[in-house]
Amino acid sequence: MTHSHTTTERPSLFHRSKTLFASAFSTVTTTSTRGGIKGKTPLSTIQAETELREARYRKDDEYEAVTTLKLESGTQGEMLVKKSLRSGNVFVVKHTKYNRATVDNRTLLDGDRNHKVPTEAVIVKDLLKPHPNVVVVHDFFMKKNAPGRYFIYMDACNGGDLHEQIHHWRIRKQIVPTVFLYHLIVQISDAFAFLHHGLRHSTGSCYTQDEDHEAVVHGDIKLENLFLNWSIRNIGGLPDIIIGDFGHAKLLSDPEPRVDCGTEGWNSPTVTALYKKYKVTNDDFRLNRSEKLKIYYDIGKQRNLSDDIYSLGLVFATAANDAPTRMYPSWPVGQDEEVLSLSKEHGLRDVVYGCLRVDLKKRVSMDFGEKGILGEVNRLRMARDRMVAQGVELDPTEWFRMPAPTSTASKV
Repeated sequence: MTHSHTTTERPSLFHRSKTLFASAFSTVTTTSTRGGIKGKTPLSTIQAETELREARYRKDDEYEAVTTLKLESGTQGEMLVKKSLRSGNVFVVKHTKYNRATVDNRTLLDGDRNHKVPTEAVIVKDLLKPHPNVVVVHDFFMKKNAPGRYFIYMDACNGGDLHEQIHHWRIRKQIVPTVFLYHLIVQISDAFAFLHHGLRHSTGSCYTQDEDHEAVVHGDIKLENLFLNWSIRNIGGLPDIIIGDFGHAKLLSDPEPRVDCGTEGWNSPTVTALYKKYKVTNDDFRLNRSEKLKIYYDIGKQRNLSDDIYSLGLVFATAANDAPTRMYPSWPVGQDEEVLSLSKEHGLRDVVYGCLRVDLKKRVSMDFGEKGILGEVNRLRMARDRMVAQGVELDPTEWFRMPAPTSTASKV
């Protein structure tokens, strides 16, 4: 059965607070390994990404359900997979649940509506410029007969998620291949250099910086929210790594984001301590729903960029772990990072240790500042590129899900 959209007008954006683009761009004088920021991101770069996104999706397309792919529905809504009859492109469609806007949960994004708008869609589609390692949100809208319930159209990632891929290797008693480990760290680091600081990898070891970028805290980094995608843009036969599920995300500058506190086990020591201090079970009748929300929102409000960085460290440590464990994450939150045994080669240990620092004063950032780690990320980038140039590649059976050559894998 096919169908087309019946929509009402998509909610307009709330007024964005403009911040001065105060970062000083200096000529890159550092070594070729460390790299640096060479200037503002050219408009042509952003426009090229925008055009790639727009070429994949049309609002007036008709779609059919893809019944061979089933996605687990989450707490925020039902997940569907649909294919455009015009282009053959495949999309993940989230059908959100109705969520009434009240004095307890209303944010600037909701305006004066009587329902909540999907935070993840507004942040990714309308507040962030497109980036190759951030999930593409093409559109979000309400059905006329279901006010307050939204359809969010996103690109489908055809390689599964990182949990599925690492588990695929673990049950075969394999460690994560070195070339993929380096690739994974490089691409995730590039994504968060962008989300946190507006930095885009350009050429070699250099980055540009988006003007007027507002820092975004993802808030729910874990293996299941990192996706593999096969496309013609892939490097060395390796899938792109895409950051998805921004349901817990917030603008760092938002004084009242009213977002939840992420996934237990993947949070930083700071957030974990807050969670344990205020933990409330659903069957705790001492507090009503409003009081419980206030606690969770208070924890979410305190999350910052360094909490994201620690969660990245948990992902990196899990991928780099050469022990036959199937525990995810494989590193206990808050444990002394110095006891983690990792290779020093190509800066791997520097990156993982730096992200896992329990001491906030020592934890790194995804930039070139005083605690910036992008120089070490560039060392891993160069090591990956050398391996690819030497012909290192993985057998197709290594992958949990690899599209057949004739399938409609992503074309952009």
